[in-house]
Amino acid sequence: MHNHIGTVHAIALCNGLEAAMGALAEASIPRTKRWIPKGMTVHYTAKADSDITCIAETNPEQWTSDDPDLPVRVRGVRVDGTVVIEGEIRLWVTDKLQNRPECSFSYFTMFPKVRQTNRPPFPGPGVA
Repeated sequence: MHNHIGTVHAIALCNGLEAAMGALAEASIPRTKRWIPKGMTVHYTAKADSDITCIAETNPEQWTSDDPDLPVRVRGVRVDGTVVIEGEIRLWVTDKLQNRPECSFSYFTMFPKVRQTNRPPFPGPGVA
């Protein structure tokens, strides 16, 4: 997605950073915790006039800390190595709720034709 001056659109860059952060969060968070983004701050540092690699980083100990406020460092890098966007996405990380009531509807009642495929039914959240 390009903007009116032919560079990668600023919000497309933010979406890439958020996707990188989400992949990092899902790969890093302990099974007993959950996360939700609560804010993003970015600075545009150069023109994004090539393919961009989006990177998200944390320290491993942040995921096991008792502090629910977890900053994720993010940046987007041009093919030549120039950082074009950098910032921070703040997450709120808390323990998963235990003994939560089950949902009163099923995916298959909303989309009954899904069950007619040869694929097994969705096992549900938290099942690998």
